[in-house]
Amino acid sequence: RRCRRSSSCQSENEEWSARVRSLSGGSEQLEPTPKAREGKLDRCIKKTTNMDLSTVENASENSVWLAKEIRGVRKKLKQIAHLLEAQAKSIVLSTEQKAKVDRRTALEAELSVFESAMEEVERRIK
Repeated sequence: RRCRRSSSCQSENEEWSARVRSLSGGSEQLEPTPKAREGKLDRCIKKTTNMDLSTVENASENSVWLAKEIRGVRKKLKQIAHLLEAQAKSIVLSTEQKAKVDRRTALEAELSVFESAMEEVERRIK
């Protein structure tokens, strides 16, 4: 987004940064929601096992959804691979980047769940 005046952009960015710092740096810790406690992999498994594949239309809709999920997980794994390459070149990773790298095994598990569900959907479509 472009601003007409650079000073207004700068002040807007400073306000935004201050707001983010105040939200993240507060002493109050937010309780994770029940969905967050459940875990992403568990939700993936539940969603893929409860898919309605009774008709070709439903299977096609699920195929589109699964393709998007698979693409997103592969994109995250590719970003992690780039971070690991950077780390191998002695580049120090930020805490957010380290957290992303730590999610690698969970993402690989999600990918295998989604890919196996996609195989089932493709079998139903044929």
